[in-house]
Formats: sequence, structure tokens, C-alpha cells
Amino acid sequence: MKSNYAFIDNQNLYCSCRDQGWKIDYPCLKRWLKDKYKVTKAFMFIGYIENNEALYEHMRRSGFTVVFRPTYTV
Repeated sequence: MKSNYAFIDNQNLYCSCRDQGWKIDYPCLKRWLKDKYKVTKAFMFIGYIENNEALYEHMRRSGFTVVFRPTYTV
């Protein structure tokens, strides 16, 4: 059996949704990926910020594997 994986850059997803006036529903997104594209595993790449632990846990509970990337401050 073949497996489909999704690799999502959260910053691009967030900015695109924000620009359209949408909010991200992570459980719905995961279900949509599974139903439409038969995704068996979805990786969410996101910069780690200490105060965002609740968001990261929500992503995990929604079925995403959270992968942290370095963050940069300007």
C-alpha cells in the first residue's frame, strides 16, 4: 500500500489564509488532506516560539507531526 505524506510550511499557510481573511481549522485541514489526497502523515513545519505551546499541542492533537524550524528576529 502506498502512503501519501504532506509537508506544510505553516508560515506560508498562515500568511495565505490571513490575506484571504480566513482562519486555519487544523482538524478540518487534516481531515481534508486525508479524504481528498489520502494523506497518511502530515508534517507541519513551524518556527518555535516559547509562548505558542498551546498552538503546537493543538496541531499535534489535530493529527500533524510538528517539526520545528529555527526562528530569526529582525
